[in-house]
Amino acid sequence: MLFRSLERSEDEGAYEAAVFDSFWRKEFEAVAEAIDPSLSPERSAAVLRDLIGRNLLSYTDMRDNPERFFEAHRLLSKRLVGGFGIRFTVQYNLFAGSILGLGGEAQVATLGQLQRERTLGCFALTEKGAGVNSGLVVNTTAIWDPVARNFVLHTPDELARKAWISQGLTASQMVVIADLIVAGKSHGPHAFLMPLRDEHGQLTPGVQVGDMAAKPWPTISTTPGLSSTKSPSRRRACWIGSAPSRAQTSTSLGAARRCAWRSSASGS
Repeated sequence: MLFRSLERSEDEGAYEAAVFDSFWRKEFEAVAEAIDPSLSPERSAAVLRDLIGRNLLSYTDMRDNPERFFEAHRLLSKRLVGGFGIRFTVQYNLFAGSILGLGGEAQVATLGQLQRERTLGCFALTEKGAGVNSGLVVNTTAIWDPVARNFVLHTPDELARKAWISQGLTASQMVVIADLIVAGKSHGPHAFLMPLRDEHGQLTPGVQVGDMAAKPWPTISTTPGLSSTKSPSRRRACWIGSAPSRAQTSTSLGAARRCAWRSSASGS
């Protein structure tokens, strides 16, 4: 074993780190070996929640401990190349990773709470009409409402429906990639965080989930026609990003970003 090849007198820190990593690897590997790759989506979600709660892999390890982060993926890939492996990478890489990589300090700080609460998330990027241009074609919009001071997520047509969203059947939060619209002007694709289901598993009003016939993953979209402030399809979402610079504060976009920043910082 690695830690046996190190002398305490030479490098006490390296010795302790090697011991810790060795035990961590054994524990993570044991957890991975115990997972049945043929689990149903619901059971697979429960197993993932348990793994998240064990805190064997932190959401911030992608940044703070990348060696462990990629070792965890390698260990899982030895056994779980199917549904659970996809679910795991969606949770840690796409959902939590988007918040970690794009979020401001306050937003990144919420990752600890999300992990403690074992919150499942999904990542809504691909749209039905995008074809091979997934990520390049984003017709879902996030319209800044300066009166309500929030963003309205809107699916304008059938081709803009988010499609093949892994973990969409069980997630309670989702990162949505949408075209940010402020004062009628497009600012391109941005990431937004919004609730998908409540604590009882009920869909957020205005969100529709349907099963994709050709693949075992659901589609997710907001209902078209978000026009009334009382409409159930009017959804508030937090913009994922750092606080704007002082130079931005006089612009409409700067105001939108400041609101999103305050919303996320307060846990809204």
